[in-house]
Amino acid sequence: MKRNFIAECIILMMIISLITMCHDRKSEEDMMVYNSSAFTMGECHNERIVVIVNQRKISDKQKYAERIVEKCRENSFKNVRFSYDLSKPNELDIIVCRNEKEADEGRWDFRFRYVQKVGKGQYNIIDHPEKFRIEILHED
Repeated sequence: MKRNFIAECIILMMIISLITMCHDRKSEEDMMVYNSSAFTMGECHNERIVVIVNQRKISDKQKYAERIVEKCRENSFKNVRFSYDLSKPNELDIIVCRNEKEADEGRWDFRFRYVQKVGKGQYNIIDHPEKFRIEILHED
């Protein structure tokens, strides 16, 4: 009897772990743009974006920043398409929120920029990603 109870507890914990992992993976796929604006000054095109990652906790900010940049470069967010036909961004300025409530309240988990390693406005994020780096600017 006691042995069955322990086995049932172990199976239950495994099921809960699997559900949690699947939920976190699904949430990551549900990453979305909450707000965006673009501005151009001379030859420099800057995209400012607020992204909701739908995660309870963001443990590796660098990893999330890299994923967000990749989604911007590939233009693969499900809820928005950036217009890169006239001008491709030379810089990204991104605020990352864990959920929509946090974004609505003006709170965020961290902010980062994707900027050129040297110079400004010379390269774009689509054609020359090797010329850029991520700068984590602010963490709440």
